[in-house]
Amino acid sequence: MDLSAPLDVNTVRKAMIEAGVLYTAADCGLSFDALSQRLGDSVASNEFWFHTRGALRGSFVINWCKLFGIMAQDAYWKRVTLEQKPFREAVYAATGFDYQGWDAYRKTMSDLKAVLSEHLDPYYPLADLPDFGPAMKVLEVAHHWLREVAAEFDVATEGPMAQENYFDKVRRDIADILDRV
Repeated sequence: MDLSAPLDVNTVRKAMIEAGVLYTAADCGLSFDALSQRLGDSVASNEFWFHTRGALRGSFVINWCKLFGIMAQDAYWKRVTLEQKPFREAVYAATGFDYQGWDAYRKTMSDLKAVLSEHLDPYYPLADLPDFGPAMKVLEVAHHWLREVAAEFDVATEGPMAQENYFDKVRRDIADILDRV
């Protein structure tokens, strides 16, 4: 594995502790997307789905920003992901961003997080929501990247990280649930 900044096994292990945030963001983002696609505008007429979708959106954005937002603070997580040039290049390839585009997107998501942190209710008027597609792609890149780093440093993976096709599994699970509703 080609790393641009040195890592050691302890840094990798400590970064893996933060992976739960990645999967919380992924699960909420995938669920939000599925509800938005499946129910469309009818979400607004059903209180349960309206509030569920609002909570999923807030959790997705807040958790994504913990890892990738402008103010992401975990030094171990950053060393394993954001400070690694090959990781950033994988993000650029998956999203179509360059450095400036990635920086602007992170700022947009961080600005939204600031609003949602203060107004985590579905009634608060949100204008010009960013496209969450790139954020989801970043989460998938991070999932695959972390699996590679863990293998390189012989760090055991468990839970969602142990599943190579985790995102596909969650999409199927969500579709199965929504088909029964």
